[in-house]
Amino acid sequence: MHDAHDTPEQVIQLEANVDDADPRLWPGIIDAMLEAGALDCWLTPIIMKHGRPAVTVHALARLGEEIRLADRLLDLTGSLGVRYAPLHRRILTRRFEKIEVEGVEVAFKIATRSDGSVATVGPEFRDVQALAQKLGITEREALRRARDAYSS
Repeated sequence: MHDAHDTPEQVIQLEANVDDADPRLWPGIIDAMLEAGALDCWLTPIIMKHGRPAVTVHALARLGEEIRLADRLLDLTGSLGVRYAPLHRRILTRRFEKIEVEGVEVAFKIATRSDGSVATVGPEFRDVQALAQKLGITEREALRRARDAYSS
């Protein structure tokens, strides 16, 4: 079965500790790393030497993309260095199914195990947000309606 994300089981994890970035920059940094080809990007709060609060920014890269993405991370964060190491991971196969919920198309991510059984089903949250906006309801209510629509 084809994976909707086409993500490899062998990846390179990049990490950089950053103690002087304006926190308002982080959403843009994460988006820029994903747009540059990172498979995933996330933050972990840490405490560095001398008790300084900081953030470790992590990104997953395809093999062969680590230098380009490390350079991008250096440019985006001003960090003085990026660590990277190979990782092996076990992933579920994912596909998307779109359904109409009260006039709004909502994509559902369906993850399956190697035997073909369904592990999880969930609506894409950006679509839930669009549903809430269009219907003038809370995101919580839109999430409930999307899940109900998928179940029926």
